[in-house]
Amino acid sequence: MISAYWLEILTMAGIMSIAALGLYAIKATGQLSAGHAAFMGLGGYASGVVTGKLGLPFFLSFVVAVALVLVVATAFAYMTSRLRFFYQAVGTLAFGETLVLVMYNVPYFGGASGLQPIPLQTTFTLVYVILGLSIYFFIRFEHSRLGQAFRCVWEDDTVAASMGIDVTKTRILSFTMGSAFAALAGVLYAHFLGIIEPKDLDFLRSLTLLIFVAFGGLETHWGALFGTYVLTLLPEVARFSVYDRYTIYGALIVVTMVFRPKGLLTRKPLGAPDGPIARVGMPLLRVLAAVLPVGRRAAKAKARAERP
Repeated sequence: MISAYWLEILTMAGIMSIAALGLYAIKATGQLSAGHAAFMGLGGYASGVVTGKLGLPFFLSFVVAVALVLVVATAFAYMTSRLRFFYQAVGTLAFGETLVLVMYNVPYFGGASGLQPIPLQTTFTLVYVILGLSIYFFIRFEHSRLGQAFRCVWEDDTVAASMGIDVTKTRILSFTMGSAFAALAGVLYAHFLGIIEPKDLDFLRSLTLLIFVAFGGLETHWGALFGTYVLTLLPEVARFSVYDRYTIYGALIVVTMVFRPKGLLTRKPLGAPDGPIARVGMPLLRVLAAVLPVGRRAAKAKARAERP
């Protein structure tokens, strides 16, 4: 049996995984969101108002929260559609911090104390059912025409436009879809803790989600899941060293960014050239293979096989 402590940790990891999948969906078209937690928090606040203040059913809060975030995210993505990468990141950061100030200063949302009490409706089973459905969605989506269009826009938007893909609409759809997953995570988060505060929408929470995705892998949804679980569970596993566990955490992230700049899980095999060591090491291995007797024999056999 899993202890109550680990059940709570795994439930939170599942919620953050759903939010990280949403961030991956945004990154899938080459966009960078530094305010992803704002959309997650907006979904949490909306669901908290529906269940905590209006007394409506829990499952209705999913509909209201996702619908609200879809409208806001679509409008925001349309207004910032001409911005690219870091400029867009600044725009999302500004939106997130503005939303934090609104939640701090509107008494209806609880101000600095947060919106509470929110009914505790989120369970381990519910989280993993939604996470399982989300994973299935991304598996199917990546092999669909729209999923291929997302990837094409990420690789080269000029080529994508020349192939007839509407780059602007694809990016708006990507941003909206990712924000909807953030809203789902926000609903689960608010009803798991029974409270949601303005600090849950700030840049630090968005940065945490960015680290999860960048560490696990930018090129596949499995990377977002892997990074979230490893970096969520690692500090708990490393509790044997109260002072060093976050040093280990930081060192692991730095080493990964140096040697696997696209994350641990990519679309390339693990042995493919990637990072400074690989770029130096692979040419060296080719030279050694040509010099060593085994390498020379293999080269001669290949040349004989290629003769007409």
